[in-house]
Amino acid sequence: MHNVAASGAGSVGMTYSAFSGWADRPTDFAPMLKGELTCDIAVVGGGYAGMAAALRLAGRGADVVLLESGFCGWGGSSRNAGYLSNALAGDPQLLNALYARRLPHLIRYADKAARFTEELIGRLAIDCEYEPTGNVIAAVSPGQLRRTRRNAEILRGAGADVEFVEGNSFGLPKTFLGGVFERAGGLLNPGKFALGMREVLLASAVRVHERTAVRAVEPQASGVVVSVPGGRVRADRVVLATNAYSRDLPIAPKRMVTPVWTSLVETEPVDPERALRGNRVPARSPRGCRPGR
Repeated sequence: MHNVAASGAGSVGMTYSAFSGWADRPTDFAPMLKGELTCDIAVVGGGYAGMAAALRLAGRGADVVLLESGFCGWGGSSRNAGYLSNALAGDPQLLNALYARRLPHLIRYADKAARFTEELIGRLAIDCEYEPTGNVIAAVSPGQLRRTRRNAEILRGAGADVEFVEGNSFGLPKTFLGGVFERAGGLLNPGKFALGMREVLLASAVRVHERTAVRAVEPQASGVVVSVPGGRVRADRVVLATNAYSRDLPIAPKRMVTPVWTSLVETEPVDPERALRGNRVPARSPRGCRPGR
């Protein structure tokens, strides 16, 4: 878990922080692990994936221990733009050229992930201001517009529920000429989603230990041993839900995840009408708009 960086480094009046305005640092930390535990399944990582996996496994009767180096929901889970999307991370034209047969399966996988998250929000009754608006991968230049039109054709041909839209007729801000409209997903408050999941997790049967960094995961003849500074966990199986932090664990495949660093700029609240007059997109626009890749 990283400390908040020094204030004002680089620019007057600007504060650099490892936390975002979406979520405040909790005061009710789960206890650090000290000693030895045994369980059916150990989950390493308390982000969206780790919390959801732990809750699902516990709901099916497994004895689960979750270990998180900071607090559950810290990291990318509470530091993102607040889009729930079923979009593929790769370029559709490149994916179609290299993996044409697999593309429909990838699209179904991504769509199920978005639908699962929507169902999770409802089932756990998490108030995260979710709005199922869909999203637009938007173009800001004629060249990008031509590319997004082609991307929409490829995605639709592979089974995606998308369509190409023109900016003015679809009601996009003037900055955007058009784009690929994804009907699935929408906008949410990622901090409320992360901390809402954390609240459910802490009230569940899962044994949660925060501020407990995993040092090693070692397979044994009868299971696996997960070592932490204050002790260890003996489990039948382990779930690595460490995302970009997987590179810190020797057991993780070297190329499992490629970390991406993103900086977010947070301002004082801006009135949506003022943002639109300035030809900008407000954070909570009628459609989730993001520039095309």
